[in-house]
Amino acid sequence: MGAYFQGKKITPSLPNFASFLVQKTKTQGYNDLTSTGWYVITDGAPGGTDTTHNYGLLIVFSRSGTSCTQIWLDDGNRMYTRNCNDGNWQAWKEK
Repeated sequence: MGAYFQGKKITPSLPNFASFLVQKTKTQGYNDLTSTGWYVITDGAPGGTDTTHNYGLLIVFSRSGTSCTQIWLDDGNRMYTRNCNDGNWQAWKEK
């Protein structure tokens, strides 16, 4: 059993996601989370979302020091996104 490509067995390799999975602290605001990574959120949803769920996952994609995209996935299966361009945050939008 297993997967083969051109006669060679393929051994899948997954990145170590735990190396950039970080838990947000209560003193950290969402605007401060601009480094690429996955953040476990346990102390409240982002302001500007209409979710009542306080737990979820925040995924951040940084494009530069002042621009990034944040994706908020709450534990109620709702997803919100927003962008920051040159330090200016857009409103959260439910997807």
